[in-house]
Amino acid sequence: MYILAPIKNGILLIDQHAAHERILYEQALLFTKAGRAESQQLLFPIVMELSNAECAIIDASVDYFRLFGFEVQRFSGTSVAISAIPAFMRDSSVQEALREMLEFLLNEDDPVRMSEPEKRFSAAFACGAAIKSGQKLDQEEMNALLNSLFKTTNPYTCPHGRPTIVRMSLDEIGRRFMR
Repeated sequence: MYILAPIKNGILLIDQHAAHERILYEQALLFTKAGRAESQQLLFPIVMELSNAECAIIDASVDYFRLFGFEVQRFSGTSVAISAIPAFMRDSSVQEALREMLEFLLNEDDPVRMSEPEKRFSAAFACGAAIKSGQKLDQEEMNALLNSLFKTTNPYTCPHGRPTIVRMSLDEIGRRFMR
């Protein structure tokens, strides 16, 4: 869930999900301005059954999904077929990511994001596609995540405003251990 990183006078605690959300959010905002993300074609499309409300979002937002690397089209009734996904994404996590994106879009009530579709869809993409809390990462993946986080314009909060990093000084750690 958390990455511990030593610093000169203490440690940083990084929420891996929130950190990855921040990274993906800023990348997605760039995709909305500069063009489409890299995607990978699937050998066999993934078919998902959706609600009518979710299908309505897919129908109205197909261009945003395409910008982020998804190729999604109606299959039959309330089913959709996903034939391409963002290049970084594993096909095993596609359905969960798409469901989280749709849930975010159905339930988002932030007035700023509601009035700015680019921010709204970018936040939905980041939320759905980010590394999950508790997902096991190796050292190389943790290092890459931290390097990418500190290249963002705002590494300290996720798109929802939650902190990505908590700094603890050696003094604070010592106090917690009653030293």
